[in-house]
Amino acid sequence: RREQAAGRDQRALDLYNEAVVLDPDNVDALEGRRMVGERTGMRTDGSALGSREEQRLRRIQQETTYRFDNALNTARQRIAAGTPDDFRAARVAIDQARLARSSNPTAFPPEQLEAWDARIRETELMLAETEGRAAETADAEANRRIQEEILRARRDADAAREATIA
Repeated sequence: RREQAAGRDQRALDLYNEAVVLDPDNVDALEGRRMVGERTGMRTDGSALGSREEQRLRRIQQETTYRFDNALNTARQRIAAGTPDDFRAARVAIDQARLARSSNPTAFPPEQLEAWDARIRETELMLAETEGRAAETADAEANRRIQEEILRARRDADAAREATIA
């Protein structure tokens, strides 16, 4: 309304169109757009005025969604591979998803952002659980090898003792 009151009709119209794209039920933006259109003689039904902004917003949403989904898919694939290098790569992919999520937060409804946050937390939990299981498996394998080495050393010592006694 400040732009409209200052006589900057085109800028006011652009801002009203942007507001309508973000919230089609925004009565103030619809009314402001109509008033500026009447004063300037421009068509304000939204078909031509908002279409560029709607297309731009849709492109931003598509690109951001692609980057987010791709990063989380990469993280899940790396987690499934289960090596320490893959776990590090999964952390990087989760950070990329977090970056995509926060790159254009105003282009998405809060519910979408909350759903993405939940997916990031789920993937982080999956990573932590898988890393924990991998560490437990590695520890169990190391313990098994140590026990085998101890048993082998005992057998060798017993055999050496028997050879000494005989």
